[in-house]
Amino acid sequence: MPNLRLKNVATMQAGGTPRVDDSTMWVDDETGGIPWLSIGDMPDGGIATTASRSVSEKGVLDRNLPIGMPGTVLFAMYASVGSVAVLGIEATWNQAILGMTVDDQRAHQRFLYYWLQSLRAELPTLYRSNTQDNLNAELVGNLPFSSLSTEKQALIAKFLDAETSRIDAQIGR
Repeated sequence: MPNLRLKNVATMQAGGTPRVDDSTMWVDDETGGIPWLSIGDMPDGGIATTASRSVSEKGVLDRNLPIGMPGTVLFAMYASVGSVAVLGIEATWNQAILGMTVDDQRAHQRFLYYWLQSLRAELPTLYRSNTQDNLNAELVGNLPFSSLSTEKQALIAKFLDAETSRIDAQIGR
């Protein structure tokens, strides 16, 4: 499969931000609402399980925000460009983040996570601005993706998960 691109194997959804001057778009307490992640809520290379803010159903509808399920891969397009995390909760995110879910016939979710991390060093050649490093969904969608079978992707992801856990245990994480 030559020229395989991320957009061929994953659905990508940019988030958004409800109006901040309308209190009906946001939930003040920790009960109810939908967690809304910003890049600061993404543990780079980790699992996002908390958000500093929550949006109301009205906020979700007002901006047609995507709701990601646990396992959704998050990719930062602004500021901390290339930071990658995985949702550990049902949540939505702001416009600086792309949420990605794979087509299970074409890609393995954990492999996508590691693949995105492997591309990080190449991203500066794609930045669109000289004032703030950033990418857009089209540029990210056109990034290359492996043509390995999903079975091989799963094996690689399982190996990398095991080795990462082993290393974390050795360094006391």
